[in-house]
Amino acid sequence: MQILRIEPTPNPNTMKVVLDEHKEEMKSSTHTEVSDENPEFINRVLEIEEVKSVFYALDFISVDKQPAAEWEVVIPKIEATFEGQDDTKKN
Repeated sequence: MQILRIEPTPNPNTMKVVLDEHKEEMKSSTHTEVSDENPEFINRVLEIEEVKSVFYALDFISVDKQPAAEWEVVIPKIEATFEGQDDTKKN
């Protein structure tokens, strides 16, 4: 799974991360903490200190950062979680 693009949203604390794969389930989900039930890539994003939550929909995630965090710091960390990722990870 790779990032196609990252887009701003109307909420300054949230960025939309468009992915090159579609979620198998049609149901969206919100994740606020690392869990064995989460897809592995969601857990890696949640491990970023500045990330507050991740909303996962069909072909994108919305990443909500802590209000004091700067996107200039957070975005490279998000991108790094997808670099070299094995495409066989759980969706």
